[in-house]
Amino acid sequence: MSQPGDPYDIAGAEDQTVQDVRQGFTEFRSSYYQDEGWMAQADGPKTAIFAIQGWTDDLFPAVESFRQFKYLKRLDPRWPVQIALGDIGHSRGQNKPATWHRLNPQAFGFLQANINGSHEQTTTISSEPTICANDGDSANNDKAASQLTATTPEGLSGGALTIGYSRSGATNNPLGALDPNGPSTDAIFGSAVDALRGVSGPCRSAVSTEATGGYTAYSDPLPNATTYVGLGYVTVNYKLAGVTAELNARVFDVPPGAEGQPDKQLLMTRGTYRIDTPFYDTPAGKIKLPLYGNHWPLAPGHKIRLDLTQVDQSTYRPSNLPSKITFSGPTLTLPTRSSGDRTLGGQ
Repeated sequence: MSQPGDPYDIAGAEDQTVQDVRQGFTEFRSSYYQDEGWMAQADGPKTAIFAIQGWTDDLFPAVESFRQFKYLKRLDPRWPVQIALGDIGHSRGQNKPATWHRLNPQAFGFLQANINGSHEQTTTISSEPTICANDGDSANNDKAASQLTATTPEGLSGGALTIGYSRSGATNNPLGALDPNGPSTDAIFGSAVDALRGVSGPCRSAVSTEATGGYTAYSDPLPNATTYVGLGYVTVNYKLAGVTAELNARVFDVPPGAEGQPDKQLLMTRGTYRIDTPFYDTPAGKIKLPLYGNHWPLAPGHKIRLDLTQVDQSTYRPSNLPSKITFSGPTLTLPTRSSGDRTLGGQ
């Protein structure tokens, strides 16, 4: 029996089992890939969809609902498909009762309007922010759950905040390496780990002030309040020593004076990218590491911490192969509610 996990291709030839799994997870189990069925409905009666999507659901990220929405709207701009986002879903979603009390009537109203036959309509995407009682900043209003609406996922934001972290860095994957922040920020087990740590509060916090074996950098303080809403990405110019490697990102909100207090640094979003040579990637190049996204208010004076690691357990399975990634200073891009593009330095 072969060892499970990577490498998933040898000398540019992808393993047949991996090809079969890829097809099974797309064509056979994802509505997005049922394109023949959706195209057949384009000029006739359409399946109406109301998707309730969690910003903080690390098992089913928002991009899955977004791409389905945009695909159907390309087929027909008046396709009856609507998305409602909030801090809900699988763990680490808070699933506040007030949020569900807002979402359930919306979904029921949509059902009533379409159960006897859908009709073409202009639809929206609505989003409620993630508000954390344990954010370490007494100025934050835990009840400030204002809802935004737009006609596209990109319409929720009006600009972007770009943070250029000046320091170059390196990550490595010595086999068996542990991730100090991984258990606490894990998609499933994090709340149990926090309870063992004696850390209270609904939102996941860091354990360590830096990613051991990886890269950690803090931005300059935010000069003004801003709201991160959307997906975002990390741009990395890299060199890979090895055949394949995963590069994981975690983005934390750091209140003033909390650089040395990891329990006050809250996880806003995460993302991952697998560098796989030679089938998909080159040994050196530039990647845009996609983030899962969130709707997160940021107060003045807060810093944004970026971690890049090759091990993020237990959320992602670590690679079987040793590797090292070196890179110049990465750039973090977060879509913001306020219009205009702004830049911020990083330490």
